[in-house]
Amino acid sequence: MAVDDVTNLGVGMELTYKTGTTAPDSAATITAIDTETKTVSLSAANSLTDGNTLTFRGYGLDIIQDIHSCIFKPGFLSIDS
Repeated sequence: MAVDDVTNLGVGMELTYKTGTTAPDSAATITAIDTETKTVSLSAANSLTDGNTLTFRGYGLDIIQDIHSCIFKPGFLSIDS
């Protein structure tokens, strides 16, 4: 599907809402992004029309690092019970 902007989108992100707060037809994640044509490929079919607002969410270090082109290096972790 062609979108207006692919900024801050990454492979593995989940489609969580379409047209505001409507849940997608089926669970879908981004499988590929073509930045030149602004085309996003999803893992599952969803009925989308021109003008839909899509919300994607990314979880985990790999996706966050990919989206922001950075590397997180935890220096210290302390857990108290």
